[in-house]
Amino acid sequence: MTQLLAAGPELMEHWQQAPQIYGKAVISAAIDARRLGTRAPLPEVFLKHAAIGYLTPCERAAVDPASWFRDALAYACRPIKQVTSALQPVPHPTGMGPLPGVVDLADYLEQHAGALRWDHVPPAAFWDAAHQHLDTGEDLDRLAMQAFSQGRFRISRTLYLRAHERDSADAVEGLCFTYTETGRVLTADGREELVALTRGANDRGYSLWYLGSTLASIGRYESDEEVCALAAELLAESFDAGHVDAAFSLA
Repeated sequence: MTQLLAAGPELMEHWQQAPQIYGKAVISAAIDARRLGTRAPLPEVFLKHAAIGYLTPCERAAVDPASWFRDALAYACRPIKQVTSALQPVPHPTGMGPLPGVVDLADYLEQHAGALRWDHVPPAAFWDAAHQHLDTGEDLDRLAMQAFSQGRFRISRTLYLRAHERDSADAVEGLCFTYTETGRVLTADGREELVALTRGANDRGYSLWYLGSTLASIGRYESDEEVCALAAELLAESFDAGHVDAAFSLA
């Protein structure tokens, strides 16, 4: 523990004062991924894609496309005081050796560097890399909410849909919330999309209840009989699917 703490300041310097700008970009992408809610091991292909957004056009043009990421990853994984490194191997869950193709961020960097970057909005390449290369539904769900809170509504919707494809139990609820906050739920297309998602969710009627309750509130507030009728239909389906709380909302 003492050795790890002693290496902490040098670990921060290894990131902040990095002479290897491409290694710094890779570490910064990993830090942002962790502070925004990604918990699974970080795929190297995700970091390679995301790091592009942390570089200037001149920095991107001046690099060898065949070797830049290999060199950047080597810098990010370089041992600090022989006890830690910014990016670390992930042990194989069932066997010996590291799990190929993924890395983890040092705990010290996650806590201290993440706090320094609390107000940073990741570049577009970060969100695009998350959509293309992250596979854990819960991680995608958390990133979608972070994107929404930073005003990236289109990105948030895309990530929620990806999370839903990856069987996230909260993705449909997140979509209902974001569609309500942005007014998309008031459009026929928006409602149609949400209804299709909730009817396809395997959560014993919870998503149907959430959307039905949301539409019931909107329908009453807007005095929209069509929306109220759709809400009642969804709540009845929710009760039939096993979500008993839907009976109270329907009544």
